[in-house]
Amino acid sequence: GILVANDTQVYMAQQPGFKLEPLMRQDQAVARDSSYKVRYVLGGYVQGKLANIEFKFLVNKNGFLLSGAKLVARSVEYFNHLSPQDISVQINYPESGIGSNVTYVEILCTQNNNEGGAYLVAGGIGERLVSVIIEAKHTQNFNYQAKYHGLP
Repeated sequence: GILVANDTQVYMAQQPGFKLEPLMRQDQAVARDSSYKVRYVLGGYVQGKLANIEFKFLVNKNGFLLSGAKLVARSVEYFNHLSPQDISVQINYPESGIGSNVTYVEILCTQNNNEGGAYLVAGGIGERLVSVIIEAKHTQNFNYQAKYHGLP
């Protein structure tokens, strides 16, 4: 499910002793329409090329190959405002019930600038749930696509 969180500082104040864990961030090229693409990652993978065949394998935090990991869920959301605003969105996997054992999460955001971040607030790799707050600062248009990989 999607919960709009007003501010990570407010969220942290409501959760005494809690510490946000930032996701790994990779800024991408600016698009033709001057929007910024920002990629956030939780978990890891190894990729390369062998005999002109590209490969990508999910690995755990110790670098061991995770066989059988697959895409288990996606979520997409679009926000458009008349004027620039600070946006904070909390996304959760699974939306309900019991999820797969999470191995990798990738979130691709498109926004008007590259200000913001993504923070793990619950669950994580090796667990059956993930909750992330995504922030975009001073943006008029914002969208994200989240992909969750896991083991049954």
